[in-house]
Order: sequence, then structure tokens, then C-alpha cells
Amino acid sequence: MDFLSTNEDVMEIIFSFMSLKELLKCSSICKSWYYQTNRNSLWKRVCIQEQIQPEEWNWDAVDDEWKLGAPCDWKKCLMNFKKTIYNWKRNDYRRFFLEGSKVHTVANDRSTSDTLLVENAAGLDMYKIRNCNIIFFQRLYLKDVHIHWVTFNNNYVIVRFDCGFIVFKLQNGNYKEDYFIYNELGAIKCTNEEVVIRTRHTFSAGKRCIFSQNPFYCLLGNVLYFQFDSYCFPAHHSNDARVIHVWNLQQRKYLLKINCGSNNNYDRYYAYISNSEGTAVSAYNSFCEVCFTVKLDGIIYKLNVNETRLIIFEGPKTYSPPPPKTYNVLFCNKHTGEKELPTQKLVVNEGYILFENFSDILFMVNHRQVIAHKIYNRSIIWQKPVPHFLYVLKMILPRENGLMIFLRERITSGLASTASVFLDP
Repeated sequence: MDFLSTNEDVMEIIFSFMSLKELLKCSSICKSWYYQTNRNSLWKRVCIQEQIQPEEWNWDAVDDEWKLGAPCDWKKCLMNFKKTIYNWKRNDYRRFFLEGSKVHTVANDRSTSDTLLVENAAGLDMYKIRNCNIIFFQRLYLKDVHIHWVTFNNNYVIVRFDCGFIVFKLQNGNYKEDYFIYNELGAIKCTNEEVVIRTRHTFSAGKRCIFSQNPFYCLLGNVLYFQFDSYCFPAHHSNDARVIHVWNLQQRKYLLKINCGSNNNYDRYYAYISNSEGTAVSAYNSFCEVCFTVKLDGIIYKLNVNETRLIIFEGPKTYSPPPPKTYNVLFCNKHTGEKELPTQKLVVNEGYILFENFSDILFMVNHRQVIAHKIYNRSIIWQKPVPHFLYVLKMILPRENGLMIFLRERITSGLASTASVFLDP
């Protein structure tokens, strides 16, 4: 009897008598069996038997890497549930949900690693991390403000919005709104008047909005380094998107304008800023002084900073598309700029994203897993899957006692979205 050519209703009845283990075996026999068992009615029954309650997931999100096509909605629900239970039993991570109607901003200035900010409809929620627990600390109310980015330290919270910056200052244990910073035809100014800052800039003919895809910003003590990622000026001001401005928050004073390239980074000590040609990187401290400069033979592809070193990914000055996959990796002392280790060659696989470097371990991610490997010999230390069916990986943040992974739910409807935070103990 050719079972696969049997009537659909008969097959449905036969499948209904199978256990979960038997269904999985059938679906793995061949391509035809996979398609026959890939139906919502079967896997919904299994989910009900397993007492799995589906959440408000985006059922239209389809992973494009399935060799035999994406699983049906209820099978995807089951697979995500089993993956979570498996990881919980192995104690691979702790899982938290940060609720909000618009959760997409996670800020950390690398000196306050026990604090994170998450944007929602009301403004910004501030959380403290204590013993691998996430505790709500304070809400910063921002009415009718479209947030572009956020950065902060123990004394200030800086919010970039359409018309400029809102500066929150720590007062009596809480952050309170202090003043506004804005750009008036190239001059950086500040004011305490909210009405002035909100009405100063308007969209009109002859003006356009200038965007920097990866705006640089960091706080070093009382000094803010920043780029204007979205503002309205006449077209001839477009070169200003390649400029980093420096502002003293305490003195409310503009300090410096730095011409820069597209690859910049920072830590709690320095702002590492590449020149406009991408052939050198300079370290600026909290006094806006250049402490050292590293010059390259090629151009900078990526800057990484760990606890002890500035790590530079160097590529050739000229190349034909597509971009090269092999890069020279330079290891420099992050306080002097001197090269400490022999230059290594690293192959960056297509589709991979480079994340923050920590203790000479490079974290890379593809659509299905996070990979950690030693950068010296490229040996893989570990690799872990992520629940890619329902989430988009946003950021990896190393910590002293583990690893924090930030995911955003694939929600495109008007329903509330959820940011998931995984703490690796």
C-alpha cells in the first residue's frame, strides 16, 4: 500500500494515533514524508497534549534557511517550546521578559554594566542587574519623543531625539531632566526651555534629513562624544555626518569637532576615533586630549575593545566587489597604542556579524547560533543555538560572571512586543 498517496482524511486519522516520537520519525524519513506531516492539525494536537499555550507570536515570520521549507505554525511553536525546556534543564541561561509596546533600545556605557535602559511607549525604563536578576529601578517619562539612541553613565542619561538631546542628571538618587542640547545652523547650543527646542527645527522645502547609519556616541565622565544621526539642514551640510562633536555636560560648553571615518569605538577610558580616510585611529580621553594614534598600512574594517587591548581588523585600501573575507588583526595596548602580539589573519564568513570582544574571545553570530572562539588560533570554544524562529538577535554584552544576550520578538502587528534577556550564569 502506498501510504503517501492515501486520501488526506485517512492520513489525518492515521497520524492522529501516532505519538510525538513517531511523528518526528515519520517527518525525517524523506522530503515527501516531511511535507505530509507538516500540517497544523497534527502539531496543534501535540501542543495541546503537551499543554503548550501559544503566545502572541508573529506567525508570518519564516526562516529562509530551512532546507525542506519552513515548519508549519504549530510545529514551530512546539520546536521553540522544546528548545526552551531543554536549555532550562541544562541550566544554560536564565530568561527574562521586558514588556513594552516599543522595545528596541538597549544602552550600556561599559562602565555601568549593572544598568540597562529599555525604550517603551511611556519613555525609558531603567533596570538594575543584581545576582543575575533584573530589577526595575526608574522610569524616565518622555512624552511624544521619538528616540534615536540613548547612552548613560553613573551621572547622566543622554537621549537623542528628533530635535537634539535631552540631558538627565542624577539628583538625590534619581535621574531628572536637566537641559537640552541642539544644533542651530552648525552651532551647538543648550537651553532649559522645552518649547524652544521642540519648535526650533521644522521640515521645509530646501532642507533634508541627514542620516548616519551607525552614529557614534559615548560618555567619558562629563564629556559627551556624538554624531548627529538625524537632523534637518540644507544639503551642503551633509559632510557634517562625518564629524564627531564633543560637549562638556557639566560646564554646558562645546569643546571640539573631530573629522572621522565610519569605524569608531569606545570603553570607559577612551573614545577610539578613526580618521576620515580610515587609515589611522586615535584615542581621546575624558579631557578631549589625543593620548595616542595607531597608523595602518590598509584601512580599518572593524574596531574591537576588550579589557586589555584595542583590536583592529585591517583590510586592503582598494578591492573589487565583493568585500574581502580575510583581514589582518592587530593587537594594540589600549593605553599606549603599541602592538603587543603578532598580526593574525582572520577569515570572516559571509553573513556573520562581529560583536563586542571580551578577554580575547570573539563572539560571532549567524542566523542560528552564537559562536565564541579564541582570536589567536581561531579555535571554537563553544557555540549555542538561539531561538531564531521567533526572535531577532540584537546585541551580545559580555559580563564578568557570564554573557548577556538581547533578543527582540518578531512582532509586526500592533500588539505589545517583548524584549528577552538571557543571562548565562
